[in-house]
Amino acid sequence: MKLSERRWRKVGVLAGFLLAASVLLGRPVRGEQPLFRFAASADTHIAEPREMLRFRRFLHTIKAEKVDFLLMLGDLCAHAPEYLPQIKEVADLSGLKVHAVSGNHDDNYARNPEWYRKPFGRMYYSFEHKGVHFVMNWSQSQPTEWVKKALAAVPPDRPIIFCQHYPPTGRNAEGELAATLAKYPNVKLILSGHTHRHADKTLGGIRSVTLGACNFSPQRRRGDYYIGQVYRGGRVTLEAKPLAKLKLLAPADGLPTVELARPATGDVLSGKATFRGTAADDRAVRAVQYSVDLGPWRPGQGTAKWSFTIDTAKLTDDHHTFRVRAVDSAGQASLRLPTLLCLVANRPPAKGRVFRFQQGLGGYAGCTDVTVRRHRAGKSPSGADGELIDLENWLWKAGEGEFAEFYIRFDLSRSGIPADATIKRVTLT
Repeated sequence: MKLSERRWRKVGVLAGFLLAASVLLGRPVRGEQPLFRFAASADTHIAEPREMLRFRRFLHTIKAEKVDFLLMLGDLCAHAPEYLPQIKEVADLSGLKVHAVSGNHDDNYARNPEWYRKPFGRMYYSFEHKGVHFVMNWSQSQPTEWVKKALAAVPPDRPIIFCQHYPPTGRNAEGELAATLAKYPNVKLILSGHTHRHADKTLGGIRSVTLGACNFSPQRRRGDYYIGQVYRGGRVTLEAKPLAKLKLLAPADGLPTVELARPATGDVLSGKATFRGTAADDRAVRAVQYSVDLGPWRPGQGTAKWSFTIDTAKLTDDHHTFRVRAVDSAGQASLRLPTLLCLVANRPPAKGRVFRFQQGLGGYAGCTDVTVRRHRAGKSPSGADGELIDLENWLWKAGEGEFAEFYIRFDLSRSGIPADATIKRVTLT
């Protein structure tokens, strides 16, 4: 049975809600071959090692679709920016070119662009592929002047596909962007994500498609990835394919594994502390590296059996996270990163002068120690910049659960309160 274009659009909208059958948007001319094919995804929300593993397999599997590249339209991670470097490394080693833009989960609603910029580089850019120009915009902090210059620099006979994370609505602050895009007839398509629901609309005469979410969670492996075909003149067909029906294939070269043992002194460290463990790979372990508080990776000593020593006197008396990873001979790093949370106590407060407020929040998947932060110097106490609710919290079970527990420690040893005073209550305000 032949479906009308209106019927296809209706099915397309339903797919966003039902995440059901594949949807073909637009129609090629019979017998015409596309200039190229590409894949697209949005809102992968990676926040744990199992999702990283599925993402790696996804990249390997969709190469069979004979696509030239993958577009990732933001929210690569789920408020877990420590995974962004891994996402970039896995993409670079996949053999499939990946063009990505930042989403609000990747840059904290534009408040922390360094989360995304450090591994991925540019927050906005353009590229060309086989006569088609792609503009990759940063929707959380519209670089309006750059967009105008980028569009003006494209020859009028060259089709443009405009990509960003937030769907442009044409209202409020986005009105200027919509008006700018409408000035260029060669803008043939707008692609976006964010809403987790498929939508196919028109903005100022330009077709605007919002991609449904593509979730790699083992519990919620749902949503769609998309296969696009680009034809002469910038005509595009876009097919939504259910992720749940895609059999993910593992690359032949396995990933290295690494194990981390607790230091001899346990969770409380002082002076010099030595960490030890083992690593393995199906070919060869090239190096083992460690990281303190999500900082840069530093070389450890040894490979199959390894160690590293930390001078804790160079760290603050506080809780710190210590992560390790193994790197194999092909440059692949382990995706499960054993993590220990330890208390550095070189100058502990006087006995009996520490009070703790502690609260368990088991079962919440989506935040880690990096996403809820201390106040920075210069942040306004009013919270107008979004930092009012920041607390310090930690990953207690390495790789097993996020945001399982947090606490605030009050050190009153230097407060001026008499040493023999009895403190009956501490109030948070």
